Amino acid sequence: SKFRFVEEREFLLQVAKNLFKSNLLHLTYLIQNDDVISVHFGMSDGNKLYGYLTAFDIRYRKFSVGVILDYHLLLLACKEGCEVFDFLRGDESYKNQWGAFNNYNVRYILFNNSIRSETFRIIYKMTNSKFFSLYINQFITNRLFKRA
Repeated sequence: SKFRFVEEREFLLQVAKNLFKSNLLHLTYLIQNDDVISVHFGMSDGNKLYGYLTAFDIRYRKFSVGVILDYHLLLLACKEGCEVFDFLRGDESYKNQWGAFNNYNVRYILFNNSIRSETFRIIYKMTNSKFFSLYINQFITNRLFKRA
């Protein structure tokens, strides 16, 4: 666990304090017989709930308490009016099991001045234009209806 290192605990405590001051801190926990068995440390801005860090008591591992907590977090996000539950970066398998997908903030496509690169640039711009998309959709629709 990240919490076994004093430096990590102190860093996360400072992050929690700053998030609390900014009214962004979102803490959720799961209890069983007065024992805290799983904790979620995240952020919420009212529109998105961000799943930053989850920890659980290893004695309850076989009960998948992390999955149970995630389930309740998703329900809570809906109740609070959030449009998005963001698992944040990472390719952990549990994220895919909830139907998460990667959403990139920035996409760079680089071209140089070679003939080949210029050709790809023209094709790329053409295929990603609204006009081209409308034209192709209209073409396909016309073909489908003519056959029907």
